[in-house]
This record gives sequence, structure tokens and C-alpha cells, in this order.
Amino acid sequence: MAKKITDYKQEIMNSNPNQQVIEVSLHPNNWERFFSSYPVLQEVFNELAQQRGRYLITRNDVRISTGQHRIIKAMLWAFANKPKVQNLEKVLAHLNDIVNLMEQHQNDDMEEASFKHLYKELCNIPGVGATTASILFFFYNVKCNGCSPVAITGHITDEFDKFDELREYASKPYYEQVYRFNEVANSMGVTAEQVEYFLYHVSNGEITIN
Repeated sequence: MAKKITDYKQEIMNSNPNQQVIEVSLHPNNWERFFSSYPVLQEVFNELAQQRGRYLITRNDVRISTGQHRIIKAMLWAFANKPKVQNLEKVLAHLNDIVNLMEQHQNDDMEEASFKHLYKELCNIPGVGATTASILFFFYNVKCNGCSPVAITGHITDEFDKFDELREYASKPYYEQVYRFNEVANSMGVTAEQVEYFLYHVSNGEITIN
């Protein structure tokens, strides 16, 4: 039986997404194979903190980066050690196209039609799928009718069916997911990002849904 996200309002209110730390192995094979072809990758890894034999990356690490570094760090944050190699190779080959497109619209608050057009344009770049598009909208803060973007990754879509408010939304278009997350967040006085972070905790087994 599905639960209500609102039942976990206190946990969500107390959460701080900026405390999240994603760990990546010191020898991430799926990334290292491209170091010689794309030296910018090595530059990005050299910028990351290390601890206990792992690279560490936070949301803030992505946000304060610019240009190609932000795109790569966003993907590192989302996919860690498990990027799809074929997609990663295509994205690396089109980094400038992605940077140019996203930097034009950073912090934009777009009408729905324009938001959908930009999302489609981004997804038409080779290697960019739904997850990559959503994390780029998130880290470039591209809003839709005042609604904050959300990073929709496989970590959280797998949890949607556990909650009344999100059932059947895993397969909805991105803009509808954005509307729904903002609606749920506004009802509790929290941010859409905090709701996403709560689902990440559920996915990791850090919060048990009975």
C-alpha cells in the first residue's frame, strides 16, 4: 500500500541536499578510458576532493563549476561509477554544443512551450537522454512557469510507486514531473529539491517506508 510523502514532512523539512556526498572510485574505468581523448575529464577529476580512497562530489561542486566542467561534474554526480559508456562518449563529443545551449538559458523561467522545446532540443544532442537532460535543467536552474527544476534519476523514479502523490509519474513527461514535485513541495513548505533528496534517501535504504 502506497504512503503519502506528506507523512514524512518533518524528515523532509530537516534535510539539507547540500550535505549529500557522492563517492566515485579512484580508478573509474568507464571515465578513465576517455582521459586521453578528452583531457578535460582528467582536469575535472583533479579538481575533486578525495577521502578514504574515493573521489567525492557534491551538488555545490557542480553548481560552482562552469563550462564543460559543469556538464561533466553533473554527469559524475548523477551516474558516479556507472555511466553508459556509449552515451558518455557521445556527450563528450558534443560538450560544446551542450554548454552553449544550457548557458543561454541558465536561471531562465520559461513558459511551458519554450521549456518543452528546450528539453527536446537538449535531448536531440547525441548521448543526452532523459536523466542527463533533467540533471542539466536542475544544475542550470531552468524553471517552468515558476516551478523549480528537479533532477529525475533512476534512484528516485524507482520509488515513485511507493507514494500516492507520485504514483504513475515515473513515465510522465519531464515538465509534468516538475509541476508535481513543486506542487507536493509547496504543500509542505519545502523545496522540490528537498523532496527529491528525500526519495534519494529512501532509495538508499536510509529511510524505511513501512
